[in-house]
Amino acid sequence: MKRGDFSKLLRLRRQREEKALDLVMARQRSLAEAEQEAAAANAAVARHATESREQERQRLAGLVGQSLRPGQLVSLQSSLNAKADHHQELITAERQAIGRRDGRQAELATARGDYRKRHGEAEKLSALMGQEAARAGRKAAAIAETAAEELYVGQHPNNQTPPLTSENGDAR
Repeated sequence: MKRGDFSKLLRLRRQREEKALDLVMARQRSLAEAEQEAAAANAAVARHATESREQERQRLAGLVGQSLRPGQLVSLQSSLNAKADHHQELITAERQAIGRRDGRQAELATARGDYRKRHGEAEKLSALMGQEAARAGRKAAAIAETAAEELYVGQHPNNQTPPLTSENGDAR
């Protein structure tokens, strides 16, 4: 594979990594919305339960000590049943909101896993390209050193190898 091919592949992997990160962020926003919906549904259930209990107490307190006609009892029972039905609807809505929240949590976990995979793929290729560049640099340095040695040997009739020098050019 050519160096340009590695660069193209790395660019594609970085794009996939970026898309996976965008998906993670979108899933986080979606989860936050679902958590707010679940909290609101929970608050609605609690509020309705409190209001219903208070209304029942008030209605029953007004009836204490009175003789009730059958129609009043039926009306009271119908009112209590309607409140109970509405409360059950609120509980069902809360359970659905919690289910959506749980689903969004699972989607976020999946998106995070995909992002980690994409990130790992891109980092692995990047490291491989770095190793390849270092290897190519060492190879170029070795070729240059060999060429310099051959040039030196060709210029000196007794075919001696060049003296070793330090980095500042002094003979060792």
